[in-house]
Amino acid sequence: MTPEEICKRVSQLESDRQNIEQKWQEISTYVVPHRGEFYRENDSENSVDWTNPELFDSTAVRACTILASSIHGALTNPSVRWFDLRFRDDALNKNTDAAGWLTDAANVMYYAIQDSNFNLEIGETYTDICSFGSSFPSLEQEGSGTDTNLVFSTIPLNECFFEEDHKGNVCRFYRKLEWTIGQIKSKFGEDSLPESLAQKSDTDKVDMLYSIYKRDKYSEQEGKVAGSRRKYGYKYIVRSSKEEIGEEGGYYEMPVWVARWRKAADSMWAYSPAMIAMPDIRTLNELIKLILVAAEKAIDPPMKATERGLMSDLDLTAGGLTMVRDMEGLAPLESRARFDVSQLQREQLMSSIRECFHVDELQLKNSPAMTATEVQVRYELMQRMLGPTVGRLQSDVLGPMLQRIFNILYREGLLPEMPEGVDGKVDIQYTGPLARAQKSDLAISTERWLQNIAMLSELFPEARKYPDLEYIVREQAENLNLPPKYVRSKDKVEAEMKAEKEAAAAQAQTAQINEAGQAMKSVGEGAAALGAGNEPQ
Repeated sequence: MTPEEICKRVSQLESDRQNIEQKWQEISTYVVPHRGEFYRENDSENSVDWTNPELFDSTAVRACTILASSIHGALTNPSVRWFDLRFRDDALNKNTDAAGWLTDAANVMYYAIQDSNFNLEIGETYTDICSFGSSFPSLEQEGSGTDTNLVFSTIPLNECFFEEDHKGNVCRFYRKLEWTIGQIKSKFGEDSLPESLAQKSDTDKVDMLYSIYKRDKYSEQEGKVAGSRRKYGYKYIVRSSKEEIGEEGGYYEMPVWVARWRKAADSMWAYSPAMIAMPDIRTLNELIKLILVAAEKAIDPPMKATERGLMSDLDLTAGGLTMVRDMEGLAPLESRARFDVSQLQREQLMSSIRECFHVDELQLKNSPAMTATEVQVRYELMQRMLGPTVGRLQSDVLGPMLQRIFNILYREGLLPEMPEGVDGKVDIQYTGPLARAQKSDLAISTERWLQNIAMLSELFPEARKYPDLEYIVREQAENLNLPPKYVRSKDKVEAEMKAEKEAAAAQAQTAQINEAGQAMKSVGEGAAALGAGNEPQ
């Protein structure tokens, strides 16, 4: 893509999203007041607005935080490895050596993620999708070999633009940047400045564009290739002069993804719980303003007096003295505000907002502890509520992200060596709390079924023939998320069973021979005794 084409596309995308930017600005005011301004230019730290005089109620702010934290804990919990690897060929998954390699590779990926800033940045992504509906997480690689580092970031929404392919995936990504000349020099070097920027000082800021796009021609060979031959290319451009800075680079995979709560049918952008709750949020905010005004009048009411009742100025300070002609001529003016009605309306609006953000279902009940069954039911309820969103996040963000991490570690030689004779496609399998809850439910149902069969077998002995116990034993280990190394391979178990059968058969044959020998011996002894009895005396 040429710089002119990139600038033209960004200008068109800016024009196309003006309507939704107004909604985002509203959300940034009432739901995420410190997440960013869409129509404010922050030239310095002093221009950042930390106040929000338009916000009078924090119900939506807290509800959005709770929902984002719940998704983080249920989907990508930092305390546990929330994903696993699995071969598409199920026979390989039952091979102990192959399954052990998958576990070791997944552990390397997990520790690489834990050593990075993933847990910090993914929380910002969840906050964005719960409020704005859309977010742009990214993954960059720094260093190579054993010095490889994974760098995650959640790019501010007001800087991001993208184009979709026919599958709805990001095929082109654009980011607006405002860098100083000093930042440009540190990124590209002293000699990288074009003529239009050569005379500027290091503190002067420049509007730039960063573009990532899919190339028509690229190398499909495995391993490392030059940046110009990779699948995705990128450029930095000065927007005013349409000049390119630095050399064109490349990525093996798209490093930026679009995370969405629920995609709108006729738009590339998504809608969120904040958009659904916005009428109630605005109404509650205005109601709180009225309550505060009424409370001010009730706490410090205005005064009423007759036309000539005052002999001095009205003094409302503590210990003040006001001269009056008549002791009944000065009195407070009661507002008669109905605080009971306003409080009832306030609670109804707060409850409606919390329902839009699923707060009541996600928060634990007020008790010292929850039973295992209650925890299971809680996760099942969360899965039903957040199922579509979780599926979209896994498909659009977490899956491609884990695939890119796997490829980076593989190219840098940081994954364990694959066992000989093992070659197959690897898929991502999620093992977070939500996925564990689903599998645990299957494990409990299986145990209950086996218990029923054990009871029925007393009346119907043929019932024991229906369960495939060998398959159930292995499947239960997977449902309970046990490491594959805990389960012996099918080949080893069959070999051991065959050896036991041969040993038992040999033992039975030996016992049979011994029994035959004893019988022959007994016959011989009987014949000898009989012959001895027939001898003449």
